[in-house]
Amino acid sequence: MKKGKSRNKRKKIRSRLLWIAIAVIGIAAVISAVCVAGMLETKENAWRTPEELLVEYMDHIPKQEYEEMYAMLHIEASGNVSQEDFVTRNSAIYEGIEVQNMAVQIIAYDEEQMTVTYQTSFDTVAGTISFENEA
Repeated sequence: MKKGKSRNKRKKIRSRLLWIAIAVIGIAAVISAVCVAGMLETKENAWRTPEELLVEYMDHIPKQEYEEMYAMLHIEASGNVSQEDFVTRNSAIYEGIEVQNMAVQIIAYDEEQMTVTYQTSFDTVAGTISFENEA
């Protein structure tokens, strides 16, 4: 009887972690879009390509450098979120699913639409997550 309860508990935990991972993907898409939009408007980053800025932004996640990520945002485009709220939310998400081995690969940049298409993959406690996104 103990094995059945333990198995059900593991299934519930995996299910919750999968939903958390899906939420992270959605949040990452929104944050990436806001980040790229803000970076395109920032004069100090004018000499850097959107692709470079996106990779730099995403590189901060596994290092838990949320303040640096926040500094790259265009505040109005991000909905005027405070640094404290941004750091709290992102640390809860990425540390909650224990992100490791994050890799971002730029697939394409459309200058006319000002969009970067990229592939992201990382390991979590729920397994490997990989998705293509556009920012």
